[in-house]
Formats: sequence, C-alpha cells, structure tokens
Amino acid sequence: MNVLITGGAGYIGYSLINALAQQEASIGNIVIYDNLSKSNYAIFSGKQCNALNARFIRADILDNRSLNNALQDIDTVIHLAARVDTPNTDADAHSFDQINNWGSSQLATAIEQADSVSRVVFLSSTAIYGEVDAPANESTAPRPFSVYGTSKLRAESHFERLANKIPVCIIRSGNVYGYNPAVRYNSVINKMVFDAQFQSRIHIEGSGTQTRAFIHVNKIAAAIVSLITHDRNRSGTYNFAEHNFAITDIVDSLVSEFPDLEYLNVDQDMRMRSFSVQLPHQLQDLLPQNSPDFGAEINDFVRQLAI
Repeated sequence: MNVLITGGAGYIGYSLINALAQQEASIGNIVIYDNLSKSNYAIFSGKQCNALNARFIRADILDNRSLNNALQDIDTVIHLAARVDTPNTDADAHSFDQINNWGSSQLATAIEQADSVSRVVFLSSTAIYGEVDAPANESTAPRPFSVYGTSKLRAESHFERLANKIPVCIIRSGNVYGYNPAVRYNSVINKMVFDAQFQSRIHIEGSGTQTRAFIHVNKIAAAIVSLITHDRNRSGTYNFAEHNFAITDIVDSLVSEFPDLEYLNVDQDMRMRSFSVQLPHQLQDLLPQNSPDFGAEINDFVRQLAI
C-alpha cells in the first residue's frame, strides 16, 4: 500500500505516522505532503520515518502540479491538510476558504485524474454542525456558525463526489487533544494543560458549562490506520469522538493534577456555544480497546510537559 498524507508534518500527522510505523508490514511507500506553514519540524526528528519508506514533499495544497506528481503510484490518500487556527477563525475568512475548501477541491480533482487511487480518508470536523440542541449524529443537519466550520463542510462536498467511484470515508472529528512532539497548544484541552503547568492559572470563557466533543490525537490516528488497513471498503460520513465534556469537567480533572490551580472566568454571563456528539457512534468500533481513560491521558500529558 502506497499512502499520501497531506498535512503529514502536523499535529495529527505526527501521531498517524507513528501509528503507521507499527503497521510496517502492510505499508509500502509513504509520501508526506506539507508546506510547513506552521514551522513544525517535529516529524523530521522522530524515528518513525526511519521505520517506513517515507519521503517528504514541501508543497502547498493549492499547487495542482505538485499534487499530481505526489499522487503517482499512490493508492491511498489521507487528507489532513487544513487551516485550523482557533479561536479567531473569522479573522481571515479568505485564507480558511482557500486552504480548507479550494485546497480540498484541488486534491479531489487530482485524485479523479490519478488512476491509481482506490481509497480516500478525509478528516473533517464536528464544527460543521454549529450549535445543536441534542447530541449530534450523522443525520443532524449541518449549520456551521464559523468560517472554519463552513470551509470544512464545503470541503466534504468535493470528496462526496468521489464516493461513486472509490471508497471515501469522511471523519467528522471532535476537538483533538493530547501530547505528541508536534502538539498544537491552541486547542481547548491542550491550552488548558499548558497554562496550568506553566502559569498555574487558566482562563474560562463564559460560565464553563458549555460542552464540546473530544478525541485523543492517538485514538484518531489509530482509527485512520484501521480504516486503511483492515476496513478499506467502509465508505460514508461519520462522527468520531470519545467524550462530551463541559469545560468545568476538564477543570476538575486539572485540579486533581494541580491542587493549587487558579482559574478565572472571563465574561462569565456570556452565553457560549455548546455542542455534543451522540455516543456511541457509528465508528465506535474503531476506538482502541483497553486504551487509557481521560484521567490517565491528562496525567501523561502533564508528565510529558514536566521540566
């Protein structure tokens, strides 16, 4: 199996390549396609790539010529490349639309022209739903409220058109958390753990009762590996999360790690968006068995950051 991973040098890409290294026998060549716009070079200092026949292409997702060249002899495409900066996703609407929407369109078109591709996995987001009154399932109507969510929903449409030709699995991921050397510190839990560790203080927007859906970075990587190695014919659009937590639930977990933690509410009376995913969901079987629970994951995150 020859695999192309767009955005492969990023946060999820790091864990994915690490997981693929455990499946060396079933993996042929890996192409890591990334423009390094976040200046994250962690993937090059790890040992995972040494266990795989991997090569790196530094190019933009909007570069049609580079995409066509990268897809030569590729049979499996994992599309992770995206702009995911939070919380101010509406500050540069054009950039989100260009990268997440039109970049995905460029890739889908290149895949159509590449006869070798027989499997696509696209990482979307539960942000496409916006705010819902009840836990969302795959039949819940998308109503994105942010530029990011809108751009991801539009991106899905480009890969849906491929589903009549090849298996396409669209994963609507919850908010990703957890440590690896390429960690993003602007996601909810990761930022809170960092601030607790190094400032002994965290900020909570609103009352903290607002909920979000969450998934550990290693668990989403394991699910993607399963989809391309053991479940290659599964096609469709699926939610993927393991927890629905209120922000106060996360604070409680952090207080157990940091008894002297100070937490401040910002705009406590402001109503914040809430969102949760219906659990269990259709990809529940892809969650690793006997994996660490949330408390153990937070403990490991704190241990990795210890200085």
